[in-house]
Amino acid sequence: MAFIDEYTIKARQAPATIALAPAILATYALLPELRSTWGAIGALLAALGLPAGLAYVARSCGKRLEPRLFQSWGGKPTTAMLRWRDGRISADTKHRYHDTLRAAGVDLPSAEDEERDPTAADAKYESAGEWILRHARDKRAFPFVFTQNINYGFARNLLGLKWIGFGFAAACVGAETVLVGWTLWTVRDVSAFLAVSDAVSIGLAVFWLWAVRPAWVHDAAVAYSRALLEVCESGKRVAPPTGPA
Repeated sequence: MAFIDEYTIKARQAPATIALAPAILATYALLPELRSTWGAIGALLAALGLPAGLAYVARSCGKRLEPRLFQSWGGKPTTAMLRWRDGRISADTKHRYHDTLRAAGVDLPSAEDEERDPTAADAKYESAGEWILRHARDKRAFPFVFTQNINYGFARNLLGLKWIGFGFAAACVGAETVLVGWTLWTVRDVSAFLAVSDAVSIGLAVFWLWAVRPAWVHDAAVAYSRALLEVCESGKRVAPPTGPA
């Protein structure tokens, strides 16, 4: 079923779970009475259900970021890497990719065509990228493409949730730190659960603020694009698209 497939779990629900983790831990830390059997069952249901719902928010936020990211990168990585003037793929390899695509009926510009009209050339490169994507979605035939698609989706969706995740983490840090200080002042002792929860919230706040950046998403996007382009030399017959977008 689509809502429990590997892509959904790793690329959508995992970022949502990371975003919600401080709030779930903080709820237990601030309300110790929930650490009962029924409280544990309720928290488990929440931990399963909330990320599933937030997964759709994660995808929406990530997809909304893409146009700005592509513009800042000079176009979609697959489009850019097919350009003759782009040096991330060697000239010989790029010739082979272009020849393979032309043999499959994909219209691609020459280096002279690209120099004369870069905008028209990009339109053809983007069409070529879409053609590759449509024919490389079978995860059994192209497992590496599927893996890189998950990695890119995870990074993009995590960036899309950056300020939601940071907001949760920062709010939990504030509440838990106040409780730690009050507990130390009054009873001179802090529960291990509260200390660990506060540490996790602090760590995730730092993670959201400093690690989740567009450059990280760009690296994942380039790796995914390289995997897509390598399909041109896979020697495999392409199959109808079956994987996630």
